[in-house]
Amino acid sequence: MSVIKFFGAPGTGKTRALIGEFRKVVSNGIKPEEILCTQFRSEAATEVKPIISAATGLQIQDLKNVRTIHGECLSLLLKNGILKAGDNSDFLMKSADYTKFNKEYSYNVKFQRTALSEIELGSEDPLLAFYSWMKGSGTPLCNAGDYQGRGIIPLENLKAFYVSYEEFKQKYDKIDYGDMLNIVLEMGLIPDCPVQMYDEAQDMTPIMYKLAKLWSKDAEYVFFAGDPLQTLYPFWGANPVFFLETEGEMQILPESHRLPKNVWELASELIALRTPYKAPSIKTKEMNGIIKKIESRNLPSFLEHEFYPNLKPVSTVFHLTRTNRIGKSVSEALAKIGVPFSGICGWKPDEIKFYNAIAKKRRGEELTPADYAALVKLSPSDKIYSALPKNDLINQIITRKIKFSSADFERSLWLSFKEGNPCQKIVNSDLLTLKINGALKAGIKEIDSERISRVQVLTIHGSKGLEAQNVFVHAAVPPAVKASTLQREGIENEAYVWYVALTRTRQNLFIVSYPGNNYPIPRVCA
Repeated sequence: MSVIKFFGAPGTGKTRALIGEFRKVVSNGIKPEEILCTQFRSEAATEVKPIISAATGLQIQDLKNVRTIHGECLSLLLKNGILKAGDNSDFLMKSADYTKFNKEYSYNVKFQRTALSEIELGSEDPLLAFYSWMKGSGTPLCNAGDYQGRGIIPLENLKAFYVSYEEFKQKYDKIDYGDMLNIVLEMGLIPDCPVQMYDEAQDMTPIMYKLAKLWSKDAEYVFFAGDPLQTLYPFWGANPVFFLETEGEMQILPESHRLPKNVWELASELIALRTPYKAPSIKTKEMNGIIKKIESRNLPSFLEHEFYPNLKPVSTVFHLTRTNRIGKSVSEALAKIGVPFSGICGWKPDEIKFYNAIAKKRRGEELTPADYAALVKLSPSDKIYSALPKNDLINQIITRKIKFSSADFERSLWLSFKEGNPCQKIVNSDLLTLKINGALKAGIKEIDSERISRVQVLTIHGSKGLEAQNVFVHAAVPPAVKASTLQREGIENEAYVWYVALTRTRQNLFIVSYPGNNYPIPRVCA
């Protein structure tokens, strides 16, 4: 068995290296169904399929084993008759099951299926976070004291929850996503794939590595691709040591086509100061980018009068924050100055259509049925002269079954669309009011999905794998993050997060400093 580990620093092309190996084995006669290619996120699996298809000439529908490890485990459980085919909700824990569990066992577990791009410290219910870590790390209950999770819940209470949760699932014949991996491991179920590839391997949990070892014992070629310095999910059991100590030939990808020289030096210094490791020696761009510190109190003025007026139309911008809460405050600042954006609290399709209709009317242009439908959708039903339910009305406007005009709105509402505050009388939020009025003040003629994609507000976790020409790293940290860095392990784990933040830029890096708790970025932000 040949095992190769691609160590890819930011921008060096880890996934590209795997796709190159995929192309090689296909050209050597390996069938696509014999190649297991796992991604850490389901979104990544979806995104990589057309890229593999273009590189190999294979049809996307033939890439059935390009999926997450959870997806492969579910396939094995169904194929071997452990689970019955059909609706996953028959056996998977869902929201209603947690409600039932809370009632029977007197808990108040708050379950939410959070996208990986939205994961942040403290976002998961602390009891479920403990359970996920136990399952992901393969830790037996007798060793629960090894849990390094944050919070004030006593260990005995955590253990009692674990027992109750297990009992409930057995009673009602339910499993959750963590159980899938453990069942496959316990039963020794193996996919018939002589070629196996594991992308984003730094975020694989101990259970995932055990599965990879089980699955690959009879494989011919095994590839891991990852960057141990970008380990973002330690609260699920991920640890850079697993990638580094897994047997195999280590190949360091030699060149980052993304990073300016001085940005890479800064990120490398952060790793050297706060982790047991050193960043690899790689080639970067010879040019230096701008690295600039901005005080948060000066940020609105800088963005409105210096940065965005001089930004080229095709330039991309990330605003990266440690939590969604901090991201919301950044979104409000962008909304006030009339910068359309996506991501946290970003412009939604209905909001875009509403704004475009307003802007069109204020330019004196005639509105189309689609424009009127957009205005109706966000308007209160009692301000529209129609007996039809709103959804039926919108459908009939769009299909031109009825003729709708300004006379069908309450006069004061229509006047607010034409010349006043468009959000004054509609069903809205304060943030939507800021977005609409800010964009009108900035004189934006039209907003579309391409425009909002050029400026994104993201958590650092959500930016993993992405890049932009200009990156604002908002250094504010919440108390939970600050508390996590009181221990050596927390210091190390937090360094990986901010390493990811610093290395998203292709050109310029702006560090935004806030009063109070900031993450201490070397030589930039205390």
